[in-house]
Amino acid sequence: MKAQYDNIFVTAFIPWQGKALLVQRVAGEEFLPNYWEQVGGKVEPNESHEEAVIREVKEEAGITVKPLHSYHQFEYTHADGHLMCEIAYLCKLIEEPNVVLSPEHQKFMWVTAEELNRLEPITDVMRKVVRRGFKETNLQ
Repeated sequence: MKAQYDNIFVTAFIPWQGKALLVQRVAGEEFLPNYWEQVGGKVEPNESHEEAVIREVKEEAGITVKPLHSYHQFEYTHADGHLMCEIAYLCKLIEEPNVVLSPEHQKFMWVTAEELNRLEPITDVMRKVVRRGFKETNLQ
């Protein structure tokens, strides 16, 4: 991992019954309002990437997961000029999911790979990350 990143973010591909969990950002969000994404967030200081995945999924969706391994990483420059890194993890549910969203998200859905192709709005990068998650789990 490069030390020059200003922030590192993690996201979780969470499969269940042939589908994957996606959440929709709230309409009032400044960055990408109403967009669909995987559950995730910023890695805090002194926190491992895996610890961040577990914490973020619990905070944002109210469910418990076990990160299995990372499967995709990309970097980008934020509008404010900061260099960011985002790492996607394949996760396993610890218990049957009872999703309870945080105030950061307004909806959730479990989508198939085919439904993902028609889902809007979602960034091209996020669609690619989720597609890759489906391939990693052979749910394509």
